[in-house]
Amino acid sequence: TKSALDREVETAVKTMADTVNNFGTVWLSGNGPGFCLAVDTAQKLSTTISRTERPTRSCVLGLNGAVASTSFGKLGSDDALGEELMINGRRGDVLWCFANDAGSKATLNLVKRAHNELGIPVILFTVYPGLPLVRFCDVKVRIQTSDELDRSGFCVEQAHKFLANIVCNQLKRISRKAR
Repeated sequence: TKSALDREVETAVKTMADTVNNFGTVWLSGNGPGFCLAVDTAQKLSTTISRTERPTRSCVLGLNGAVASTSFGKLGSDDALGEELMINGRRGDVLWCFANDAGSKATLNLVKRAHNELGIPVILFTVYPGLPLVRFCDVKVRIQTSDELDRSGFCVEQAHKFLANIVCNQLKRISRKAR
């Protein structure tokens, strides 16, 4: 039988495959170390899929300086990422979020807007099962750790990176070939 983690990863792959196969965009976001993982994962998506398959559109929220500075000035830091997604996102996209910080208002606001206003699926990689944003996420991939001190530490980051690589590789395997 499959573990809960196996089922969550499988659901994440299927959710993203639907987006990729329907020419949607995979939006990535993260806070703290999760932001670095979002950038790394976007690169992995582009090199895993785009060279041999139909190009995959993926974008890391917060990297577009013009949009970020406009949103930040207009709304403040807690809503800048959500506003960037609202400007560029559309139905058929997916948000993939790496939440390593339990108290990020920016991530909470982003996830709420993606779920409530755009109606796009949200995939969350986290170690915190009780985050307020969890109720707005369609897929929750949770790394369990017995060590409270490691919740935002190296082992969790490496586990998230490992699982993100699995998702990208599985996505390549099942995504539709270019026409």
